Amino acid sequence: MYPVCLDITGKLCVVVGGGRVARRKVRGLLEAGARVRVISPEATAELVHLARSGRIEWLDRPYRQGDLSGALLVFAATDNQQVQEAVRQEAEATGQLINVADDPGRCSFHVPAVVRRGR
Repeated sequence: MYPVCLDITGKLCVVVGGGRVARRKVRGLLEAGARVRVISPEATAELVHLARSGRIEWLDRPYRQGDLSGALLVFAATDNQQVQEAVRQEAEATGQLINVADDPGRCSFHVPAVVRRGR
């Protein structure tokens, strides 16, 4: 792996999944200033609130081929292995950076742990 820090301000980042792991990914992306799209037929209360307040875009439906168009970063964060694999394949085919939750060997990038102190 080659370490790098990315300026994702205003860049589209797609998170496929709407559970606890997806929520954590979305928080980090928003803190970095990304434009976030979540694709999932279900979402945590926090993600629903973020969508209703206009902070994220939420496609309230299952992932479909083509949903990753225009994204700089892609996160596959579902509990469905078939969906995870479909997202990974689409991202790799289009040259997008992909993070497959809980499967580091299938990721093209990793998100390190971050320790925050104070503001």
